[in-house]
Amino acid sequence: MALIGAILLSLPALAAESPVFSTDTGATRGSDPVAYFSEYRAVKGKPDISRSWNGAVWHFSSDENQAAFASAPERYAPAYGGYCAYAVANGYTATTDPEA
Repeated sequence: MALIGAILLSLPALAAESPVFSTDTGATRGSDPVAYFSEYRAVKGKPDISRSWNGAVWHFSSDENQAAFASAPERYAPAYGGYCAYAVANGYTATTDPEA
């Protein structure tokens, strides 16, 4: 219960940040967010297969994965905007590693 409270209290801090952690290589550091669900691992997305959503550019390894994301982005986007869940639960944000 304390963890849920900490997460809820930290949401205003997260809101002050960009809605999605993104780098010059895109959201999820250029990894295809759909591949985590279909291949169960980080797969590098292609810049020429991309889509903008929630303030970030997302890269995909295939047109099929891009279409899946387009139909339900909330299903595939990382929790907490791609920021570290531990950090968000403790009131701050920290970057993540797609391979972790």
